[in-house]
Amino acid sequence: MKNLQNIRFHDASVESIKFLFNTSIEIVIEVFDESSESFKTIQIVFNDVKQMKFSGFSLNENSDVEIFSFDFKERKEFFDCKLTLLTGFEKMSTTFHFSYKNSVATHLA
Repeated sequence: MKNLQNIRFHDASVESIKFLFNTSIEIVIEVFDESSESFKTIQIVFNDVKQMKFSGFSLNENSDVEIFSFDFKERKEFFDCKLTLLTGFEKMSTTFHFSYKNSVATHLA
C-alpha cells in the first residue's frame, strides 16, 4: 500500500481498466511527474478482490476518463477502496467500491 500513497491520483488520466471478477482489478493511468516534468504510465493491480460494486457507468468513443479521487481504508485483513471517475466535461461521474488484500504498482514508462 505504501507505493499507492506516493501516487497523485487526482486528475490522472485512465488509459484502461480491466476486471477479472472476484480475482483482480488492473488500472493503467498516466500521471504527471513534477521531478522529470513528464508524464509517466503506471499499472496498478489490485489482487485478491473480495467484493466489487459500482454505480452507473456509461462511456462512448468521446469519453475522456480521469480519476477524481481514490480513497482507501486499511482493515484487519484487507483494504476498502472508493475510486471516483469522471467521464468527461459535464458528464456523470461513477464510483467503484471494492475490497482487496494487496496491490502492486509498476511504472511502465
